[in-house]
Amino acid sequence: METLCKTGGNDKNRGNRRLRAQGKPVSGMKGQAMERHEEAVSPSLLMIEVEEAPLEDGNIIRPKKSPLVFHFIPSESKPHYEIEDKNLGLSVHADRIEDLKTIVREQIAILWQEFALGDDAKMTPQARKLKTRLLETFEAE
Repeated sequence: METLCKTGGNDKNRGNRRLRAQGKPVSGMKGQAMERHEEAVSPSLLMIEVEEAPLEDGNIIRPKKSPLVFHFIPSESKPHYEIEDKNLGLSVHADRIEDLKTIVREQIAILWQEFALGDDAKMTPQARKLKTRLLETFEAE
């Protein structure tokens, strides 16, 4: 987690990064700027949980082992977050954490519609493997 708060510099800065990553105050930081920084590196914000994904037809898919957890990486240069999940073939980017959650749910629903419910005869071997992973991970209600 310490590497998520890179500010460069000497050993003192590295110690400050460690304190910031742990949510502890660092001398020299004041008020609102410190609060924003702590929010950006808070360990509880480095993951999102997906408990369901609504489908266009009104049905819902849920992880069989709820909730499904995705870890994300905040950008060091601007407010930007990304999730890469090779198991499900997800690559999601957003400027806000709430948008990231929404996009992940939307992408899961799209994958379900296209692959889990798709015709095996029209799929490549790789697509059939993804279908199997989706069916092992989620269930429709």
